[in-house]
Amino acid sequence: MNSHSALRRLGYTSDQAAIMRRYISEQQGWIAHLENSRQIIIESLLRQKAKTVRILGSGNLLDVPVDEILQHGSTLVLTDIIHPPQVVNRFYGASSVSFETVDLTGGLVDFIAQRHARKLTFFELENFIRNITLPTFDEDLVVSLNLLSQLNDIPIAYLRHKGKLSNEQLHELSEQIQQRHVDQLPVGRTLLVSDYEEEYYDEDGNLVGANPTVFVRIPGCTIREWSWQFDTQMTYHEDFKTVLRVTARQW
Repeated sequence: MNSHSALRRLGYTSDQAAIMRRYISEQQGWIAHLENSRQIIIESLLRQKAKTVRILGSGNLLDVPVDEILQHGSTLVLTDIIHPPQVVNRFYGASSVSFETVDLTGGLVDFIAQRHARKLTFFELENFIRNITLPTFDEDLVVSLNLLSQLNDIPIAYLRHKGKLSNEQLHELSEQIQQRHVDQLPVGRTLLVSDYEEEYYDEDGNLVGANPTVFVRIPGCTIREWSWQFDTQMTYHEDFKTVLRVTARQW
C-alpha cells in the first residue's frame, strides 16, 4: 500500500477537509484561537531571534503567521503528513518556504494501514511505538502547532472502529504516541501549542462535563492559556457545545 492509500484509508485526507469546513462554519469562535496561536509564534520568533523556523502540523496554515515569519527574514519549513494542494501552490517557487512530508507518529500510520487492524495485537502496536526512530529537528525554533492532541486521534479512532483493542489499551497507546512526540522536541528551541481538555456546555451555557485530550505531562514554561470556542453548533458532540482549553508552552 502506498502512502497516499494509507492516508486515505485511515481518513487523513478527509480530516483536513473537515477542519476547513468546521473553520468556515465556526469562524467567529475560531478567530481568537487562531490569532492567539499566530501571536505566540511571532513572540517566540522574536525572542529566539530565529532565522530558521519549523512548523509541525502546518496543515492549512490557518494558525501560522507565514507573512510575519518571512518578513523577519526567516526561512520556514512546513511539516505535515499531507500538505493541501492550495498551500503548496501558494508557495510554489518560494525560496524561503519548503515542505517536508513527514508522518510525525514515526510511521505508525503505514504500519496500521499495511496490516489488517483486526489482527494487530496491543503488544505489536506498543512495541512499534516504543521502538520507532523519530526525526530530529535542528531549526532555531520548532513549533508543535495544535498537534499533540491530534497525533493519536486518527490512528486510535481507526483501531477503535475495528473493535480489536480495549478502551484501556487504546488509552495507553494514545499516551505513548503523545509522549514520544513530547520527547522528540528539542530542549531550548521548542514552542508547543495544544488543546489539553474538552469542556462540554449545554444550550444554556452550563458546564456539564470535561475530558482530557492530552494524557501526558506537558513540560516547559506556560506562556499563555485560553479557551477555544471549537463547536457552538453541537455537531462535534451531539447536544453539547464544545470548548477546548489551550496551552502554549516553551522549553
